[in-house]
Amino acid sequence: PRAIAQTLDGVERVATIVRAMQEFAHPDGRQQAKADLNRALASTITVARSEWKDVAEVQTEFGEIPEVLCNLGDLNQAFLNILVNAAHAIADAAGATRKLGLIRVRTVLRGGFVVVTISDTGAGIPAERLPKLFEKFSRVPETAGAARLAHGPGLGVTICKQIAERHGGSIRVESELGRGSVFFVSLPRAK
Repeated sequence: PRAIAQTLDGVERVATIVRAMQEFAHPDGRQQAKADLNRALASTITVARSEWKDVAEVQTEFGEIPEVLCNLGDLNQAFLNILVNAAHAIADAAGATRKLGLIRVRTVLRGGFVVVTISDTGAGIPAERLPKLFEKFSRVPETAGAARLAHGPGLGVTICKQIAERHGGSIRVESELGRGSVFFVSLPRAK
């Protein structure tokens, strides 16, 4: 009975991951369609689980929000970039302590915009680097928490910014060294 229960639990987890992957990889081409961002974010969190499960807990606070007219594949990619890099920022901040951090994902309607907030308890980004964070090839030291978005060739946040702007929205970040970072993605509600 115990082995059967464990097998059923494993099968359910695999089914959840497969469903999330199908939603995440939605083959919608370049067409925009109305989409439920809460559902998209839940799928993206599931897809990113292997990145955050050992370093952070994820809390969601999904508000009652209207649909957004979007290319869901593009938005999923932007949210995935932010989530994965939040996990990396927490891992960098924890170092050898292996203390679990926290990633919070929230949605809310503000005026005519749906605002997605993704925060982490990573090391934060130095204030002097914030103005250039969204520039192509911006480099921020690895110890700068969510700055992993700008790690490597430095295109992560640039891509997120381009995606948000293509949808008539915006992205901004607030960060404090030693406390973490918060990314705000604002997207217009569907009409």
